[in-house]
Amino acid sequence: MTGQSKILRVLTLALVALSIAAPVFAGGAQEDGEFVINVPRQPRVFIAPGVAEADHQVLQLDPEIAPAPDRVIRSFELNIFNVEGDVVYQQLEQETATRGFFGNLFNIGTVPQIDPELIRNLQWDGRDNDGDIVPDGEYIYQLFVVDDEGVTRRTPPQNITVDTTAPEIVSLDIPVRIFSPGVPGGRESIEIVQDGSAEVSWVGEIVNSAGQTVRTVRFENPVQYDPATPTRQNLANDRRPQTWTWDGRDADGEIVPDGEYSYVLTGRDRPGNRISETVTGIRVATEDGDAVVVANRPAFNPSPNARVRRVELTLSVQNVLEIDRWNVEVRDDATETTVFRRFEGEGAPPATILWNGLNDAGRQVADGTYHVILTVTFENGVTQRSLGTPVAVDSVAPTARVTTDHDVFGGETKPTLQIGATWPTEASWAGWVQLGDQQFRFDLDEVFADFNVTPDLFPLEWDGRDLDGTPLPDGTYTAWLVGEDAAGNIGESNRVTFTLDTRATPIGLAQEFDTVSPDFQGVNDEVIFRPELTVTDSVESMRLTIRSLEGRVVRTFTTTRVVTEFSWDGRDNAGIAVSEGTYEAELQVFYRNGNQPVAVAGPVAVDRDAPQIGVTLEYTAFAPNGDGYRDTLPVRVTPAQTEGLVSWTALVRTAAGDLVRTVAGDGVPPSRIDWDGRTDSGDIIDGRYRVGIRLNYTGGGRVEHFAEEEVLLDASAPDVQVTATPLPFRPEFNGVSQDLNVQITATDEWSDITDWTIELIDPAGNNAGTIEGTGTPPARLTWDGTLADGSMVQSAQIYTGRITVRDSLRNVAVEDLEILTDIIVRQENGRLRIVISSIEFEPNSGYLFERLNDRLQGNLETLRNLARILNQFPDRDIIIEGHANHIRYRTAAERRAEQRDFLLPLSEQRARQVRDALAILGVGVDRMTLRAIGGDRPVVPFDDYANTWQNRRVEFLLERP
Repeated sequence: MTGQSKILRVLTLALVALSIAAPVFAGGAQEDGEFVINVPRQPRVFIAPGVAEADHQVLQLDPEIAPAPDRVIRSFELNIFNVEGDVVYQQLEQETATRGFFGNLFNIGTVPQIDPELIRNLQWDGRDNDGDIVPDGEYIYQLFVVDDEGVTRRTPPQNITVDTTAPEIVSLDIPVRIFSPGVPGGRESIEIVQDGSAEVSWVGEIVNSAGQTVRTVRFENPVQYDPATPTRQNLANDRRPQTWTWDGRDADGEIVPDGEYSYVLTGRDRPGNRISETVTGIRVATEDGDAVVVANRPAFNPSPNARVRRVELTLSVQNVLEIDRWNVEVRDDATETTVFRRFEGEGAPPATILWNGLNDAGRQVADGTYHVILTVTFENGVTQRSLGTPVAVDSVAPTARVTTDHDVFGGETKPTLQIGATWPTEASWAGWVQLGDQQFRFDLDEVFADFNVTPDLFPLEWDGRDLDGTPLPDGTYTAWLVGEDAAGNIGESNRVTFTLDTRATPIGLAQEFDTVSPDFQGVNDEVIFRPELTVTDSVESMRLTIRSLEGRVVRTFTTTRVVTEFSWDGRDNAGIAVSEGTYEAELQVFYRNGNQPVAVAGPVAVDRDAPQIGVTLEYTAFAPNGDGYRDTLPVRVTPAQTEGLVSWTALVRTAAGDLVRTVAGDGVPPSRIDWDGRTDSGDIIDGRYRVGIRLNYTGGGRVEHFAEEEVLLDASAPDVQVTATPLPFRPEFNGVSQDLNVQITATDEWSDITDWTIELIDPAGNNAGTIEGTGTPPARLTWDGTLADGSMVQSAQIYTGRITVRDSLRNVAVEDLEILTDIIVRQENGRLRIVISSIEFEPNSGYLFERLNDRLQGNLETLRNLARILNQFPDRDIIIEGHANHIRYRTAAERRAEQRDFLLPLSEQRARQVRDALAILGVGVDRMTLRAIGGDRPVVPFDDYANTWQNRRVEFLLERP
């Protein structure tokens, strides 16, 4: 069967299964003449074929068969399909015998048939057609029945699951198996740790030594599976066995008798596969017995320097018979199976024994809880064993921690102290408080009991009063906790120190002078404010605030030490003189205890009446770059009052107010002071500046003034970036034009760009064309390779595009762009011509490779490119023309003689050298013909010495054969 047919079959079966409720299937009450077959509809069936202990091993159909009157069953077919649509099992029964021709003709005799009872007892044992048990998985079954008239009836397809895999117990353990249910102080329950696969049913049973179940726990799907009364199953509700705790009680809630018990865990799936596992050795022991061990303390510390290094064990036996022998064993707490220390003897045990925490090997046991058990054997052989008496070995002292949120409190903003404390409640704790030389101790448990306080109240707010509500004296306190645990270990918390300070801290603020003139120093330079403090210790900080009568703060002084005075010069926090008007001062002192008293002084009058001074600038932008244009900034100074003028200082500040340049002199300042743009360190830094002057008068008076305008200093050239594509540049090839695209980026951080120039320079350094404009140069230009004289660029040459950009302060940026031309092929009367003047020879030499090394590489590169171009026209013959430049050209006779005797042989020799080089580079030598032209065809006049390099060239003509 192909994969496609399998898919079609699965889809068909799925659609049929979804339409079970449709009337296409025969069923229900039989009508006259109707053939009915009915299999009760039921949810999925589960079987475990071949599993002997499983509950459901086969599929039992139990169909109801009702043939029509006078009809009989001639055949039936039971098919089992897997999920891929394949038939894995088929049972086919067919009655082939007939009544014969005359029997049918005259309706004589009984029609042979299949006994309906055979169909009613149909079952499938989970095997395939080969007799092998099918794999676990999902299957579909369907029954077909045919009567003697050929009428076929079928049951709806129904689901069946084959599952031969038993449930899995992943883990099952009872770590502690000895306990005393209902005995206070003893182990009253045990934990049963278990896990397994998710199944329809898990059952746990506690079984006594007689094999009787005394307690049952179930972990089951709420809907159990029963093939006799099938219900729809929800596998998502299957359960895993979970850990549970047995408290020693039976199903009725009564504590079971002392004795040995076991636990049985059984898992069952829907087909009835089972798994079971048993844990034995569970012992219930609730009787005290006649043997008793009593420890004089619950814990001790066997360490060498401990306070309580031993535990005293009192042994008692209520006995009638004589004791033959005894032993005392120190065992583990969990299972009482490991013995760490053993004491033993004959006859009755001693009244007490001491255990020093060592094991039988003489080593100190680890910290933990141990059980001490007394076992006695009487003379009749009966043995009695006491319950385990717990004794803890603890070598670790208890720890605690105390915290506070302040180190000083008691003032107006810190009236309370938040105290936090944590400690283990298993130990007994005492609180200690020290004030000076006095120490006080109080038991925490007693305090909590007397005042109905619990540890949950921590952290708590303390207002400086004792437990009776009486204020405690001011001072520095130290507090800590000391605790003792059951083993006698003493631990101490950290110590916290804090100061209770409830003193009042009134302050005052005195004022000296009531006028200040900030613009003219030497007269009313400042106002003095003097703080008056009654308490000078415990000051955290002081703050003096100057504000206008409208409440606007202009100046703030802050200090973390106690000062005796503040002085204000009438300036704000930025150092700028405040506006004229009336101001007041406010002093606030911050004490460590939280007090923040305030005192006010004033008013203070600000008078800015001072000598005037004029500072003007010749221009507001300059460029100290040495080009002669605005290299310095002239500053005009006009003091209104020269009498009493002692000295002057010219000032330059950045826009942010930083002083970068000073020039000083005595007497009256000159009317013009030039700034060269340099700082005091000699640097020239672009940016915006403020220029001013300070005048010093007799008696200490001082006035300072700056020009109103800012000054721009820009000594940097514009930033110019230029690129071009494509390179190498070929303006024409095979009749197709191509432009050079030039991209230009020009920016200036400080000044505007005013104009630009682009100059084209030929290989000889001559100007071959110029364009220019104003403002910022265009971002993109194109050039077709035409020079200023109308000619085109030469092949394999390097031209230079020089762009010059200027800003408004005449800062100049020059950027060169190297333009390399490619081999240029031009159309000429049906022929192709290549002109190259960049193949250089030594003067008066025809040998190509005698050229100096600095140009030899350039010649080779040109020849390689030329060979590449020539080989693009393999069907053309090549004529190599050698051209030269006349030196003797004044008369015709001179030209003829130089042409005949020197230029023609030289041209032919150079053409031959180029031909040989091209042949080496792959150009067919039979395609190339030499032609010496000499000086007969110059492209520029012989007296144009700047451009006669163009006459020294080699031209290539490409002709069709």
